[in-house]
Amino acid sequence: NKVVIVTGPTSGIGKEVVKKLINLNYRVILACRNIEKGRAVAQEIGIEEINVLYLDVSKKESIDSFVVNLHKLTTHINILINNAAYLGNDLELMYRTNCQGPTYLTKLLLPYINKSFDGKVINVSSVMHAFAKPTLENLYDTSSKDQLTVYANTKLYNILLTNIINKLPNGIDGQNVPLVSTAVNPGFVNSNLYRSDELYGSLLRKMKTSAGYIGKSTEEGARQIIYAIVRYVPHRGYISNFSPDTVHAFSDVNLNLLSHNLWNNNEFETGNDVFVLDSGF
Repeated sequence: NKVVIVTGPTSGIGKEVVKKLINLNYRVILACRNIEKGRAVAQEIGIEEINVLYLDVSKKESIDSFVVNLHKLTTHINILINNAAYLGNDLELMYRTNCQGPTYLTKLLLPYINKSFDGKVINVSSVMHAFAKPTLENLYDTSSKDQLTVYANTKLYNILLTNIINKLPNGIDGQNVPLVSTAVNPGFVNSNLYRSDELYGSLLRKMKTSAGYIGKSTEEGARQIIYAIVRYVPHRGYISNFSPDTVHAFSDVNLNLLSHNLWNNNEFETGNDVFVLDSGF
C-alpha cells in the first residue's frame, strides 16, 4: 500500500482524512502529539498500533526522534500531510507548530518522499493567509501580540513552503524524481481549532461562535485534502473549493524573497544538519 503520514490526526479534519485514506487502501502513519488519543483513533478506525508514532511538531528534538522511529517502519513515503495546527495565546508556539516545525519535518522527509514516483507534500493552509503581515527582517514577529496576524502569517508560510518544494531542482540530492506539493484551503470548518478558550479579539470570537452555525463539517473539509491527493493531474500550488486559486496576500513584501528566507532561516536547523540523515535512508 501507498504510505501516508498525517500530522494532527486525532481529531477534526485530520481524523476525517485518515478515515478516507484507510477506505482508499492507503497505509496511514499517525503522527500524534497525544499518543493515547492516537492509539484510540487507530483502534477505532482499524489501524495497527505500530503505525502510531509520537510527534510534537513544535519541538525539534521530537521531529528528529520521529524520523528515526519512522525509518524503522518504512523506507519510503508516498505522501506527507502537514495538517497539525495551533491557534491560541502562545504566539511563538503558533509559529513553531504551524510553520517552523512542518518546514523542518518536510526537509527531513524529502529523501523518503523522493523514493516514491508519485511523491506529494500536502500543506493545510487557509483563506486566512490573506490577513498576513510578514516582514523580511523578522519572519516570526510576535510584537503585534495579535493572534489573527500570527496565524495568518503561518498560513501564508504554508503556501510559500509549497511553492518552494515545487521549485526544487530534480527533487533532492539530484534524484530526477518530480515532487508535487499542494497547499489546501479546506474552507471554514467547525473544528477543534476554533474551540480554544484562549481566543481573543472580536473577529476570532465571532469566528469561534459562527463555526458551529455556518462552518463546514470536518468531513467536508477533509474532502478538499483527499481531492489534492487523488486528482488525476496533481496541482502544484494553492487550491480552494477543489480548484486552483490565487494567493491573496495583501502585504507589500516580495513573496519570492520571503520564500527564500523561510526556507533558509529556521531556528530548528543548525548548519546543514537537516541533510545529515540522507545517507541513512
